Parts: sequence; structure tokens; C-alpha cells
Amino acid sequence: MNNFVSNSTDILILAAGKGTRMNIDIPKVLVKLKDKPMVAHLLDSIKTVTDRKPFVIVSANNQEEIKEALADFDCKYVIVRHRSCSKDVI
Repeated sequence: MNNFVSNSTDILILAAGKGTRMNIDIPKVLVKLKDKPMVAHLLDSIKTVTDRKPFVIVSANNQEEIKEALADFDCKYVIVRHRSCSKDVI
């Protein structure tokens, strides 16, 4: 562990996007890069700098799919009810 992230820093991952402009049927954070979802690469990187659980902000529509894909990671989830307000969570 290094000192890049302080013990009081929370990590927020905005993962509520649908991927509509990408013409895909899965949440865009679940698009695979090198055989795993791109958000998993981010979570792997986060583990190298802090022991704190990241907050993953998901929509009510995609929460189950994302939680299932990230089952091996220790995350906290924030569910936004309206897709346009994920930025308001912060």
C-alpha cells in the first residue's frame, strides 16, 4: 500500500450509465477489456492504493447486473433512482 490516497479519502465510481451511445445492451462499465469488465481493472488499481471500500454508484435499472459482475470485489453501492441524477449523488 502506498500513501497516494489518504485514509479519509472516499473513492466514487460512477457506474449508472446505460451505454446507449455505445450501441450495447449491457452497462458500459461492464464492457470487457482483456477478458474482464473495465470497471474491474479500475477496482484492481484501487486495491493497490487503499484498503477503503469504493462506492459504486449504480442505477436502479443496472444494479443487479453490476453487483453480480463485481461479486469478487468488496464495494459499497449507492443506487440512484433517476438516471440523470448520478452526478447529484456527489
